[in-house]
Amino acid sequence: MLSTRQSENCTILGQSVEDILGKDDTQFLPPDVVTALRAIDRTVMRTGRSQIFEEQIPENGEIRTFLSTKDPYVDAQGNIAGIIGIARDITDRKQAEEQIQKAAKRLAALQEIDRSILRLESPAEITQAAISRLLQVVEAEQAAVLLFNFERGEFEILAGEIGGDRVGTVRQIADSVSPEVLLNREAVWYIQDLAMLVQRSAFGEKLLAAGYHSFLAVALMIAGKFTGDLLLVKRKPNAFSAEDREIVHEVANQLAIAIQQSQLRDQLQRYATELEHRVAERTAELEVINRELEAFTYSVSHDLRAPLRTIQGFAQALLEDSGDQLDELGKNYIHSIIEDSMQMSGLIADLLAYSRLSRTQINPQLVDLNKAIKEALKQVATEVQEKQANITIAELLPSVLAHRATLIQVLVNLLSNALKFVELGTQARVNIYTKEEQHDRQTWVKLYVEDNGIGIAPEHQERIFRVFERLHGAETYPGTGIGLAIVRKGLERMGGDAGVESQLGHASRFWIALPKVLTQQRMTTRLLLIDDNKSDRTLVLRELQREFSQLDVQEIISSGEFNLAIVAGEFDAVITDFQLRWATGLDVLQASDILSRNA
Repeated sequence: MLSTRQSENCTILGQSVEDILGKDDTQFLPPDVVTALRAIDRTVMRTGRSQIFEEQIPENGEIRTFLSTKDPYVDAQGNIAGIIGIARDITDRKQAEEQIQKAAKRLAALQEIDRSILRLESPAEITQAAISRLLQVVEAEQAAVLLFNFERGEFEILAGEIGGDRVGTVRQIADSVSPEVLLNREAVWYIQDLAMLVQRSAFGEKLLAAGYHSFLAVALMIAGKFTGDLLLVKRKPNAFSAEDREIVHEVANQLAIAIQQSQLRDQLQRYATELEHRVAERTAELEVINRELEAFTYSVSHDLRAPLRTIQGFAQALLEDSGDQLDELGKNYIHSIIEDSMQMSGLIADLLAYSRLSRTQINPQLVDLNKAIKEALKQVATEVQEKQANITIAELLPSVLAHRATLIQVLVNLLSNALKFVELGTQARVNIYTKEEQHDRQTWVKLYVEDNGIGIAPEHQERIFRVFERLHGAETYPGTGIGLAIVRKGLERMGGDAGVESQLGHASRFWIALPKVLTQQRMTTRLLLIDDNKSDRTLVLRELQREFSQLDVQEIISSGEFNLAIVAGEFDAVITDFQLRWATGLDVLQASDILSRNA
């Protein structure tokens, strides 16, 4: 019985205190609630201990939650004479907690769907995982993902189950719903009760016949096009709340992105497969062409050069044996035959050299430029002597990464070019030297061949590196027009570059660029191993020596040794313990400057 009150204007379960003061709780509480409260009262009276509990009580058509406390009321003699009850309405708090739990569950579901999208590949796997997770958040009896093909007028169930149709089922759109209705509906299509529709599609009739009343369809928009639906149905009418619809909409957006990514991945894979097929076909064609080229090269080398040698030989013999019987005009004819056959023979030789550059296996290795230039000069010694040329070579040229035979051929062509294109009556001067340049953490050696020749206009400086491109007639400056093309091709095959700096009427400076090679001592990696634990150092050192042959390791066990090593600065890498007795690993790395050196 309620016997006291705390304030004037308070209500209990929608009634004023004055209305229920002095009444028994059976007069304003439901019987099941009264029965539960009586059981708690008996426990308090029997044990003399307080009871704290939650109770749900209906009020104006809704359930209110109360946090109640019942304490024993003890009289002056120490006997339990009654019960003091306090009830606090915590409905708002409980609803807030439920909302937080729902939000957490919703977030977990969306995160799991995200992980599924990253983990799985096929659209069917992704959508099936998403539906399974979605049904843990939004209550529904059935759910499915449909993909539409409006060109064929079909839809396919990609995942889930709906109205008795399972994964892989393909049906005509028109047999289920009007395509016009489908395309003109809202993105979120919610029917609270299929039974209340005046007109139902065949699909709606099928669902209603199966006992489903609530229907929710959310469009899958891929690249701005309506391409599918995420469907949920439930037997209870008006079963999907606004929050449910929002969650399903979010999941539908995720699935649309995942399906699009999967389709793009499949498309990319098809393109890659097609490209591989085309490359294989093209490679086969190139192999055939290369074999034909090799056959042609063999033919040129033997079938064409042999007649030229015959022409040259017989012309020379005719001149020697019967020259006294020829007048000057006849002798000039013979000389022209010999000179032109020699020119043709040189042209064929250069063509063969250019062809070989495209087919030669290039394995770059350490090449000493001093030795390579010395070998090239031997091959042009006759030209140097004829021109009485002055050749200057810088001392101690570096080593480069190159193919030795190709590099020597390139140098021979550059030297011949420098000796050839000088004014008549001018002594040829050639200056050879190198400079180093830094590009992309790689040191490049630029070797210059500088002449005192006639120069080249800027507009022709790329043209001269093409096959058969000549700026002067063969009568003025003999040659085949292939020499510089061989230079450019050779450098390309070795991973380098070639060019020229010149002005018409001034000297030219041809250059080639190749990667610099360190000496053998410099190629060894120098490592600081910093650890004050001997056992750990031994284990690390053992693994390093097993994996790396060219490794110079300096062991550091104290701050003094570390400071000396930093001052010397002769190291390429650092391995350090994370927590030393005298510093942290990060302190060591910052002090060594290794982080900025490798940034």
